[in-house]
Amino acid sequence: MQLRADMVPSMSEVSRPRPHAPMGRRLRQIRDAHGLSQASFAGRIAVKQHTYNGWETGARQPNIDNALRIREEFGITLDFIFAGDHTGLDLRLWDAIRHNRRLK
Repeated sequence: MQLRADMVPSMSEVSRPRPHAPMGRRLRQIRDAHGLSQASFAGRIAVKQHTYNGWETGARQPNIDNALRIREEFGITLDFIFAGDHTGLDLRLWDAIRHNRRLK
């Protein structure tokens, strides 16, 4: 069987690996719990929106300085950011994240 040009996916159709996707999902959960847009979240931690977008989509991860800013600004533990360990989170925040709701 010969491959035709219409059978080969274009570069935009081939998904790139997202090695940091679990961390990106957690960042999205934090952002959603606070009811913020990506631009607002990024502004609160002093990074550009496209930088934050790369973290949330899992293409990249924040360096330790940026992770510390997230921790300070949103009261999130580094264990949650990097490893998903929720045991140190504020219970109201964990409840909002777990039930996909905004903080009240």
